Amino acid sequence: MLICNNDTVPIVGQVSQAVAAVVVTYNRRDLLSDCLTAIEAQTHRPDIIIVVDNASSDDTAAFLAERNWTLPHQVHRLAKNFGGALGFAVGMKSALAAGVDSIWLMDDDAMATPSALEYLIEDTKVATRGGRRPAFTCSMVVWRDGSVARMNIPRANALWNESAARIGRPVVDVDSASFVSVLLPAEHVRAVGLPHIGYFKWYDDTEYTLRLRGTYGPGICSLNSIVKHLPSHNEGALPWQASDDDLEHHVRGLRNRVSASVSLRDVRGLLSAVRDTVLAATNTSQPPRRRVRLVTGFLSGFAYRPPILPAEDDG
Repeated sequence: MLICNNDTVPIVGQVSQAVAAVVVTYNRRDLLSDCLTAIEAQTHRPDIIIVVDNASSDDTAAFLAERNWTLPHQVHRLAKNFGGALGFAVGMKSALAAGVDSIWLMDDDAMATPSALEYLIEDTKVATRGGRRPAFTCSMVVWRDGSVARMNIPRANALWNESAARIGRPVVDVDSASFVSVLLPAEHVRAVGLPHIGYFKWYDDTEYTLRLRGTYGPGICSLNSIVKHLPSHNEGALPWQASDDDLEHHVRGLRNRVSASVSLRDVRGLLSAVRDTVLAATNTSQPPRRRVRLVTGFLSGFAYRPPILPAEDDG
């Protein structure tokens, strides 16, 4: 399954606040190049970059092999595209093995502004409660034109301004976030395990950060940590707009949302999935077969329970 081109030795025993940047990529060589350049240009540079290539069929593998790296790095190439969820799981597991203190996750089309990681680290330090860091710290994600990236809006906590009032910094308490620039404490990852690899690529990040929130309380969104996300369209996953090309992704997305909501007892998430399924089922511009598939995906989530995989191997 995994082909590892490990060009560096683990950094165990180095700085206690060591950070690994984990990037998952698939067939976006040019965007990946810009993403890696932005990581290397950080005012607080990570100690290691870990790239997981989901068996790209373009020239990504050759690019990574020939690239002039300025930071220690690892490249892991999967034997096939198992989805972003497995990609991030592989990267997180490798980061823990490298002995880092924090793991910074992002997609290959995420472009971090130079101070993005520095703000994540500093806000995490200041927002510590009783010696324990927030569940996670995410960036404010914007689209290519500077407007809010709609697919990456974190879910605000009911007491969304508690940390801002307590520490006097521009942060928002949040319950969930996307994997487009989120900083995870390594000890939190060890405690709660890895993302659900069966989710493939939709809602794995929301489920995972909600899982962290259930154990460690809210995360925070650092409003000064800015990352641009560059998908072709600035909109979320809207199942009532599914096409034949992306229908199965939407089916899987609804399944994952219900699965996570039931497992985590997340009433708010379940009600959101119900609403979107009703909108999809009653959209008469969609062919009946698509509407049936979407409803089937929603219903399948009540029985879908992928296992939580440990972050580290026993022994």
